[in-house]
Amino acid sequence: MLDCLPSTVCPQLFALVLTLAMGELQWHGAFDERVTRVYTRQLLHGLNYLHLNSIVHRDIKGANVLLSISGEVKLADFGCAKNLAELAGNSNSGSTGTPYWMAPEQIKGEAPASSADIWSLGATVIEMLTAKHPWSHLTNDFAAMWQIAKSQEPPEAPDSLSRHGRDFLDRCFRLVAGDRSTATGKNHPFLNCLSSLCLPSTNLGTVPLRQSCCCTRSWQACDRQ
Repeated sequence: MLDCLPSTVCPQLFALVLTLAMGELQWHGAFDERVTRVYTRQLLHGLNYLHLNSIVHRDIKGANVLLSISGEVKLADFGCAKNLAELAGNSNSGSTGTPYWMAPEQIKGEAPASSADIWSLGATVIEMLTAKHPWSHLTNDFAAMWQIAKSQEPPEAPDSLSRHGRDFLDRCFRLVAGDRSTATGKNHPFLNCLSSLCLPSTNLGTVPLRQSCCCTRSWQACDRQ
């Protein structure tokens, strides 16, 4: 469809058509672990760019991740995003985000930090693997917020998740925000990519993944252990 657009099309229209050519990640059901690894690595690239520019997204979830027909994911919906420099000195910013994906400190209304996005990334990984949001046994937003704010346990990982996947989620779900990994660390074993991989058929057709990155080093955050 994009190839049919004239070269003189305005950027705004092109952006609209591009968005319509993509679908929300949550539309596609559960992914297997290999596909989830690829998409997680791409999301970390996007988060790393934001965090290096002092931007926190504050609403990472499947509904705010777009999947293109070429197998790439894009972060979307920056309505909750904040520039950390503009918030300097503001110790309480209110509770912002979508409850099931929010970090404990977000729910408590603490000052925004990039570590909250890492928690939400872990929640989105669970969503990709199961096609359900974390804490899916809870029936409403208030119950989820209470659970996340008071619990000493992270969301439950799928039984089938690999050892590396569990370790990755553990580093996303540290209760102390400063103990979580960062978006700069893309070399965790869970994020090893396959050079040739395709999604199962979806309503977008069979989507090839054009990634070619094979990393075997430990995630940067592991060095802090």
